[in-house]
Amino acid sequence: MIPHDSHLQIGSLLSDGLDQIDLTGPFEVLSRIPNSTYRLYGKTAEPVRDLKGLRLTPDAALSDAPQLDVLHVPGGFGQEALMDGDDAARTIQLYMVYAPEPPFDSGTPETAPAAILAHARQSIAGITAQREASARRVAGNLGINVSASVPVP
Repeated sequence: MIPHDSHLQIGSLLSDGLDQIDLTGPFEVLSRIPNSTYRLYGKTAEPVRDLKGLRLTPDAALSDAPQLDVLHVPGGFGQEALMDGDDAARTIQLYMVYAPEPPFDSGTPETAPAAILAHARQSIAGITAQREASARRVAGNLGINVSASVPVP
């Protein structure tokens, strides 16, 4: 167990041919861990392309990374090039197998505990208000009259 006062250094290793969903899915979780820094690393700092051609740019080369607490190796065809005869990386890959049954049932406002829902809503209140104001402005520009009490979809 990592002490609450520890700062985690987390990195994902980019490689040509990775499957971007295997990067961005875990990114959504790992980048939200409190008291942590999440960065993208590559063999070099040069951009790579995922298996469909999406260009991804590392923050730095892996050789320039700080001591990492977590190294995430996304799947895809490019991962094989990163894993030549390294058993530790293969073990990490095995441990990172995606399991579709999450340990928590907080994926929707209807299933999240009230305190978690309140915290999440508070953390996005600013952008929510900004987006609602933009939607109302655009609706007005289009000649649509939306009262202040009607939620904008």
